[in-house]
Amino acid sequence: MTIQNKYIIFVLCLLISCIFIFPQMQFSQPNFIDVAETWAIGTSVWDNTIREFSNQSRFWPFLKFERSILNALFFNTPQLYFFVFALYLALTISISFALIRKQALSWYVYIFAGMLFFISPVTVDTYWRLGAAETLFTLMFVLSIYAVMNKQYARVIVFQYVLMLTKESAVYYVPIFLLILLMRKKTHEFFLLGLGYGLFLWKLHMLVNYALIHPGYTSMMSKSFHDVLDMIVHIMDEYGYYVIVLWSAFVLYLYRISGFMNGKVSKTEWGHYLLLFNIAGICTLVSFHNKYQPYYAFPWVVTCIIWISWELVRTTHVIQRAAIVLLSVIFIAMSVPYLTLLQMKRWNNDYAGDNALIELIEKTKTSRSYLLKQEYRPEYSVALRYLSESRKWPVNTPLRVAIFSSGDSQKLTESTPVCKKTFFGTMYCKWVVYEEKQ
Repeated sequence: MTIQNKYIIFVLCLLISCIFIFPQMQFSQPNFIDVAETWAIGTSVWDNTIREFSNQSRFWPFLKFERSILNALFFNTPQLYFFVFALYLALTISISFALIRKQALSWYVYIFAGMLFFISPVTVDTYWRLGAAETLFTLMFVLSIYAVMNKQYARVIVFQYVLMLTKESAVYYVPIFLLILLMRKKTHEFFLLGLGYGLFLWKLHMLVNYALIHPGYTSMMSKSFHDVLDMIVHIMDEYGYYVIVLWSAFVLYLYRISGFMNGKVSKTEWGHYLLLFNIAGICTLVSFHNKYQPYYAFPWVVTCIIWISWELVRTTHVIQRAAIVLLSVIFIAMSVPYLTLLQMKRWNNDYAGDNALIELIEKTKTSRSYLLKQEYRPEYSVALRYLSESRKWPVNTPLRVAIFSSGDSQKLTESTPVCKKTFFGTMYCKWVVYEEKQ
């Protein structure tokens, strides 16, 4: 792949990524979850980063560093945040394409891989919101693979340290890069990365001890074989198509390394490492007993796509085309495009609902104060507190208006739904207001 082709592919990926995220760019107000998980971090770059090292429940120093910079640069403007996320997505996909490079790479492999990247409910859940660490984590991961493939070992060390400082899931990926460095006899790089990984394990040991005795987010780590088995069943059910992609890549891999096509296979054959990366991705899913966040699966989905694409371009044209046609038919039969659309509508609706409420508060802030009721997500109170302080919403005004989620509105009288039109042309009412009797 020439330098010129790389730039063309990146520009195309950026254009498609912007179109992909465009429905979220229409909103001038934020989503409450994004406010709580991103904006409320604030703009104190170094304070947020350093303070994260002493966090007893999570370990995201570089993520806090990056989010703080975004907050400082964009002054809480949603459209600019989403443009950055489109840039992350374009970089992730274009680098993934560069990983599977081969002379005379068939155009339909690009189209097939692009379809798997963009038409995915997992990708939507990852990039149509601002709180997911997987955007930055996956970018660092594919950059690490690209660097080690091109023997840029100093960059490998940098990207791996950033990976460890972005999210705890790195615990499963770093050993594979250590193995690669060991196999290539890069002793100094091996010990430098190993030292950082040892410190990382020490920090994770502290997090696990804390999670075992304290309630909270980290306490959802799988603590028994039953939890792990339950998550395996969930993966088979929820991400069944990607399991099929994984098995297809594995079959093509076994066929190729058996010697029928390429003869003797090297110990450093990249198919071996791609298999290990997929195992690492599955480990990240089964080790955390949480079934309701599809974005956790994004790094694994990316490794699935990279591996199947890697194997496709190294097989015969007949097998390549047959596999793409078969997987595309299964893709449609398993309703992946429909599930992607449902996930788009879900997040677009959520943004429309919160935008409608924030716009109402902004419009009536001089005459009313608002009190959130029935908060079914604790992040909402954090978001409203942050918005109230940053936008100087008054708190002592004559009329109090209670805000309920729309699901609790049936028991109310004299309630008014707060609605906004979505990108898909429907009106969505997430909240209702109820004027309390004085």
